Amino acid sequence: MRTKGLTDRQLKLLCSALPWRDSLAMRIMRQTGLRVSDLLRLRKVDIARIMTVKEQKTGKTRTVYLTAALVKECALYASMHRGVRLFNCNRSTIYRSVHRTALAFGWENISAHSARKAYARAYAKKHGIEATQRELRHESLSTTLIYLQDL
Repeated sequence: MRTKGLTDRQLKLLCSALPWRDSLAMRIMRQTGLRVSDLLRLRKVDIARIMTVKEQKTGKTRTVYLTAALVKECALYASMHRGVRLFNCNRSTIYRSVHRTALAFGWENISAHSARKAYARAYAKKHGIEATQRELRHESLSTTLIYLQDL
């Protein structure tokens, strides 16, 4: 079964129950539409209001935006952890945490990718489906429509 998107209300509830790292990761993905693999490649020095990210899957660059509050929280989180990367874990660690927490709420088919789908939904409401396809770098409109099917 496909991963479902989350409403912003659900995401807020989920994030309140997740460990800080995973909550921060989900909020960054919701705000930027980044995939987990791209999120995990972010270095501490990359974090800014405006970031250019080279997507691992497509090889294309994309500009993403963070709120000042989220940048500040990332800086605080980064100051408390060693290493070059903002998050020192792998994708399955975040996926498991999000999935288990969602199941505790009785929500099935929720994963870290659900934050990207929530981003796509919000973007489509403001800019339309074709703009969302371009923003997410989907080659096929049908892929974008899958993201939006549970609207």
